[in-house]
Amino acid sequence: MKLKWTFLIGVILAGWSVTAIIEGVPIVGIALIAAAVIVFRKSVVKRSDQSNPPQTAPSQQPPLAEAPHEKQSEKKKEERLTQHTLYVPEMINGEYRAYFYENVKIFTPDEIAKKLRYDESLCGQLVTLEAEPSNAYNPKAVIVKWGYQKIGYLYRGKLQDMANDFIADGLPIWCATSSLDLDERIIYISIAFYRGPAPDFDDDEFKDEDLV
Repeated sequence: MKLKWTFLIGVILAGWSVTAIIEGVPIVGIALIAAAVIVFRKSVVKRSDQSNPPQTAPSQQPPLAEAPHEKQSEKKKEERLTQHTLYVPEMINGEYRAYFYENVKIFTPDEIAKKLRYDESLCGQLVTLEAEPSNAYNPKAVIVKWGYQKIGYLYRGKLQDMANDFIADGLPIWCATSSLDLDERIIYISIAFYRGPAPDFDDDEFKDEDLV
């Protein structure tokens, strides 16, 4: 109803403006025309507002909806990765630590993975490295064992070659499971190689290396 009365007022003002111009009062006629235009414009704007209610811009919605999901995803990732703080000895059998590799991902074949129990008890355990020259796929293979149970292999490359050299020379190797991805069923180990007398330089000069 308000819109109809507004429109009617505009029509009346327009009529008065025409009458004023005819009777020789152009200033009044122009003022009435201006007032009629303003009334008509307000009437059109109100009709447009009622027929098209304001909507939230689509670009403003995704951040509000995605932010909690991103935080939840990061939290789940942190929860699924079980880590363990390890004590790495500085010397074994008179040999001092020469190299240290932390959180090394190992390969676990399906036939071995089926026999493993992936839980926190597997993390932080001392393991051993053994050469497996009889391996049909890789005669330089190095297997990782937890007691008598196989848990995986070292990947090909620098670390596998180094492990073979130290094993062949009878030098000490310290190794333990350092972290475990429960969802992806991936095991990470830390390895220290020992060789030679005590270094003449400070312990801080030892360089830890990460292999992923």
